[in-house]
Amino acid sequence: MRSKHVLPSLTIKGKTMKVPIIQGGMGIGVSLSPLASAVAREGGLGVVSSACLDRLLSKRYGRKYTTYEAVYEEVSLAKAQGGISGINIMVAIAGGYHDTVRAAIDARTDVIISGGGLPLTLPAIKDQGDTALVPIVSSARALELICKKWERYACRPDAVVLEGPLAGGHLGFKIDQLHLDSNRLETLLPPVKRGFVKHGDFLLSWQEAFIPMRIL
Repeated sequence: MRSKHVLPSLTIKGKTMKVPIIQGGMGIGVSLSPLASAVAREGGLGVVSSACLDRLLSKRYGRKYTTYEAVYEEVSLAKAQGGISGINIMVAIAGGYHDTVRAAIDARTDVIISGGGLPLTLPAIKDQGDTALVPIVSSARALELICKKWERYACRPDAVVLEGPLAGGHLGFKIDQLHLDSNRLETLLPPVKRGFVKHGDFLLSWQEAFIPMRIL
């Protein structure tokens, strides 16, 4: 007889997903509102990729979109059909990081996942309100740097995505480091979890529940 509860629910900043699956932010033009809203309707976290949204929407609608307008539009479309959705924003995005964050929060995205560099000033860009801020890290040291910086803004991560060297994308590993035992995901996870404990009960509560991990 099959169990009715295969996977536990997942809660981030008061928002509960029935299915604890976070869809990756695949750019350019893969993770857009149709995919994100479909995942959200099924009970997971649907994620829009912010990469080149201004150009993608300009082509889609046949008129010029600013970064702010494009992000606001796509996040709003992802949220329109219900469920929980978010956006993946790269720190290294050319010239549009702050506008992307502002637009996502103004459109009331549920979650901002940010990597492609360390999002050290993310909480300072705009009051996040009900939006969860989730940095992507590849080491305990990276999490430590983020937590120390965010403490200046009276903010701590609502969750963290841990990426190992096999995740693909924008990671903190050189080619000759990819296959080292010290960089295996199962080796990286314990010190990251200890980092949660070190930074107090707020982070500890998340450590006890989960640390989302992207493994490709």
